[in-house]
Amino acid sequence: MNKTLIVPVVVISIGVVAIVGLQMMKSNPNKTDALKTVPTPTSIAPSIDGKGRVELFLKAISAHEPNNAVDMMTEQIIGDPSQRQGWVVQLGSFQTLEVKNIESSMQEEWKPTKQTYKVTMDVEMRPESGKAVIPFYGYDNGTNICFISVEKTGNDWKIMGIATGP
Repeated sequence: MNKTLIVPVVVISIGVVAIVGLQMMKSNPNKTDALKTVPTPTSIAPSIDGKGRVELFLKAISAHEPNNAVDMMTEQIIGDPSQRQGWVVQLGSFQTLEVKNIESSMQEEWKPTKQTYKVTMDVEMRPESGKAVIPFYGYDNGTNICFISVEKTGNDWKIMGIATGP
C-alpha cells in the first residue's frame, strides 16, 4: 500500500472510532453512572441477624468505608449532619482493624429487638487521630475490647451503641 494512502486511512479510522464512541456515550449516558454506584459488599446486607450486622459494620470500618459503616447505625446515634460527619471521621481514623472475636454479651438483658456483642479486635489508629478531643477516639494501638449494641428496626438490625464497657 502506498505511504500517502496509509496516513489518511489511519486518521479517518481513528476519527470514526472516536465518533462511534461519543455516539455510544450519548445514547447511554447512565452506563458510566451505573458503574459509579455499584454497591460494595459491606453495603449489601440482605436480612441478617444482629451479629451479622456487627460483622458487616466492622468489615466496613476495616475496608476504610466509614460512610457505609455510618449507614448501618440508627438515626438516634447518627444525629444531625454534623454529628454524622463526626462519626465518619472517627470511623475513618482506623489504619487497620482486625476482628479477633465477636461473642454474645449480657444475654440476660437481650430483647427480641436489642442485643449486645463483646468485640475483641486489634487496631492501629491513624496518627492524626491522636489530635482528636479524645486522643485516638479512646482506642489504643493493639488489642481493644468494645461492646456493640444493635437494635432491630423493621426487618433490619442497626448499630445503636459502641462502648468500652457493658
